Amino acid sequence: MDGLARPRRIVAIVNAAAGPGLPKARFMEIRQSLHSEPFGSAYLTLRRGHGEEWARTFRHEVGYIVFGGDGTLHEVVSGMDITSQSVSIVPTGTAISLGRDLGMPTLADACGGIETARTGKVDLIAVILRRRDGTVRRCRAVASVAVGWPARIAELAAKWASDLGAAAYPAAAAVLGLRPPRFEVSVSVDGGRWARKTLTGLLAGNTRHVMTVPLFPDADPCDGRMEVLELSAGPARRVLHAVATAARVYLRLPVARAAVTPQLARRMSVLLPVARTVAVDGEQYSGVIRIELRVLRGGLRLFMPLGGEP
Repeated sequence: MDGLARPRRIVAIVNAAAGPGLPKARFMEIRQSLHSEPFGSAYLTLRRGHGEEWARTFRHEVGYIVFGGDGTLHEVVSGMDITSQSVSIVPTGTAISLGRDLGMPTLADACGGIETARTGKVDLIAVILRRRDGTVRRCRAVASVAVGWPARIAELAAKWASDLGAAAYPAAAAVLGLRPPRFEVSVSVDGGRWARKTLTGLLAGNTRHVMTVPLFPDADPCDGRMEVLELSAGPARRVLHAVATAARVYLRLPVARAAVTPQLARRMSVLLPVARTVAVDGEQYSGVIRIELRVLRGGLRLFMPLGGEP
């Protein structure tokens, strides 16, 4: 083998804490399932940010198969080389936005897509978060960036996920939705004039599902635009929106089409007079005073699961 390059592999990154937790026996089963070409070893994430560290470690490989939810995928995508690597996902977390868009692929679906080199592309959001202490976090979002009420839902749901599973998000929304605090924010969309607003929440979505909800059923994850939703309505209006969205998605009622009307944008800048927590794919970043978002059209190359489409 002297002088011959080692074949490049697909590396598995597994979040053992995603959703209700991954039993050790399941991890060993995953490792055994991937014990052949073109797969390499499987690596556990043991702390916050560990997925990004693993992705940076293996940037010379073909790509990754990610076992986890939105947060795990966010870390891997933030650390990988998006110009040369690809990702496959096996949803095992609580918030699995892109996984739901792809029809909840199984391990067999994901491996089939890799082995047949079946690829597709979806958009990413390049994120810059400037904190009050002067530090800057640069990362990428797959599903959503949120401030205010949606960010608090993600934070509370993460605490309840081990006990409630996917029900943690609707439960958190119900608890926090009665009296969400308002906050001041200035927003510029696509380089336009700054507008000062008073909101209960601000959400930029990149997938049809956000957390566990099909919030943007008409969204196109490959169109180079994100859906921007400004939340300011009272409890009754929010409940009406939720019911109308559910009717639209599950009952196919056209009367509900105007229930949620996001603004489409390619770029967005946000100024926060008071430092706040921002949720990027559910991951919490505190002390943020400025947000810069830019859509990377077709920025993420996926190994498409068998039966799934972007």
